[in-house]
Amino acid sequence: MSLFNLEAINKKPFFYGFIYLVIIWVVIFAFVWLFTRPSVFPGLVLTNTGQIGDTIGGISNPIIGGISAIATFLAFLMQYLANRVHTRQFSEQATSQEADNHRNKLLYLIKQNRSIVENMTLQKHKGVRCLKKMFDEYRITHSIIENIINSLNGAEQSKKIDLSDEEKINIAYMFFYNGVGATSDKLNKEILEKCHSFEYFDATFKSIQECLKLRDPSMSKDMATLAMLGVKKFVYELKELGYKPLEGHNNRLGQYFRNFFHILDYTDSVDEKYLSTDEKYQIIKSLRSQLSNYEQMLIHINSLSVYGKPVRDHNFITDYKLIKNIPLPLIAFAGDIKQFYKDDNDNDSFKFEWDEIRERVN
Repeated sequence: MSLFNLEAINKKPFFYGFIYLVIIWVVIFAFVWLFTRPSVFPGLVLTNTGQIGDTIGGISNPIIGGISAIATFLAFLMQYLANRVHTRQFSEQATSQEADNHRNKLLYLIKQNRSIVENMTLQKHKGVRCLKKMFDEYRITHSIIENIINSLNGAEQSKKIDLSDEEKINIAYMFFYNGVGATSDKLNKEILEKCHSFEYFDATFKSIQECLKLRDPSMSKDMATLAMLGVKKFVYELKELGYKPLEGHNNRLGQYFRNFFHILDYTDSVDEKYLSTDEKYQIIKSLRSQLSNYEQMLIHINSLSVYGKPVRDHNFITDYKLIKNIPLPLIAFAGDIKQFYKDDNDNDSFKFEWDEIRERVN
């Protein structure tokens, strides 16, 4: 048994404390006995020191007082250290609880997002099928915009229409998202009135909408004009969607994208002492794993419109690689998708899964 073995002392603190106390008292009384004996060494005489009680008190009191002072200090020190331990434990517990609250809220929001998709309806279509149909409608709408621009640029006019891929995407998205009609005109005109040739786009979509009301669109007087613009075939493609197109989807997609942005914004705003950057990425990655390809393509298209601009401004798509699973050939009609996601050195911000698949083939 070692009196200086810290591990043993921690296991039996009272036992070792008692032993130390006994040793201290033995030493005290040994000194008292020694100092009250006749001289042991020449020149050291203690018999004339006065009453024995005074001698014992004078010798032992400073020793006992010193030990008491040290014991009191050690008691306060242990209490202080114990308080620090408790404070740290309470702080860690509060931090852990706060982190769990953030995780639970994000899981709830993600579950809510999935519920929005599951409950989405588009006449006879429901759920993810709606997103596929809406993407097809957008693709056709974008193609109509492209053909109108090409037709007008091919005609003899002084000013050519020169729009970037992003501008074309935004114009097509406005007609897709808001629809065509009296109510939609208020929204589209407010946003697109400064766009060159907006009146041509608007008039063309209204002519297409009139054609779609007929059982046989070819009977419409507008078909000749649509044929001149090169968009006649798209009337039949819209007809085959199985629902009434060009009526807008803001009532369906509005709630979806508001919830989607809230998830991203909330995740990004949580302090890193509660959720680390890696944990935030893993949470959004779990959301991305539940997004269909068509959903990711609509997210990409929405982010390039004036409605979804905040998603791009906050770099959510690049930071969380939200659309990395898009099959690139399916979105090629809207230009090179990679041009929109470059870093400061003009390199790709992230690698698309499709590129990884092509590398496996090669």
